[in-house]
Amino acid sequence: ALDKSVIVERLGQMLGWSLTLDDQGVQALHCDFWIPSYKGAVDFIQAVCVEADRLNHHPNLQITHHCVDGVTVTAKTFTHAISAISEFDFKLAHLVNQLYMPMHHCTQPFDHTLEEN
Repeated sequence: ALDKSVIVERLGQMLGWSLTLDDQGVQALHCDFWIPSYKGAVDFIQAVCVEADRLNHHPNLQITHHCVDGVTVTAKTFTHAISAISEFDFKLAHLVNQLYMPMHHCTQPFDHTLEEN
């Protein structure tokens, strides 16, 4: 498990990610990704699934549809085996950011001004 001070310091370098508690009260890394369409959100989740399987480290993912205002994909990750945040979580979060940015031609996870191409 990573020390909280290390987690906070590393989060300062990861735009859009924050420290939260999951439904069981365990600390987790959290990020919301805006996607212009429901299909785009599903495609993004499928891409995340490929990387998660490759790493054998799987985030909790949720799709929230906002009708005409796009979709939010929420990602939360912590290491279940130790019920804490580990290096695996930061590696996965970095990969998720890398998957998101090319899909939406942006440099930040929270660019809500994007339009679908």
